[in-house]
Amino acid sequence: MPEQYWPKRKNAYSLGDAAKNARHLQLRCNYCKRIRYMVIADLKALLGNIEVDDVAYVGWRCDGCKGTTFDVRIEEPHAGSGAIVKRLVRIDYVRRPTWQEEKI
Repeated sequence: MPEQYWPKRKNAYSLGDAAKNARHLQLRCNYCKRIRYMVIADLKALLGNIEVDDVAYVGWRCDGCKGTTFDVRIEEPHAGSGAIVKRLVRIDYVRRPTWQEEKI
């Protein structure tokens, strides 16, 4: 589960606020300029109700150049532009056991 999050500023614009006003968020790679659109409700389910500006610093990797720096905008894709929208299918949790040996 995501850790508890408190906004840095009072009345900061969070993903919950953005979901009321728009449907998609645009991530643009700073290196190769590749643009991807993501559904804001999916990001809120994955990351929690964080600020919109902090979405760029979560740890994304670009599909093309493997870059890690992005610009974030709340923008709808244009109809007929062939834009790619990423949807959240499922969240996988990895469970790794840690064993401890003890003598009887």
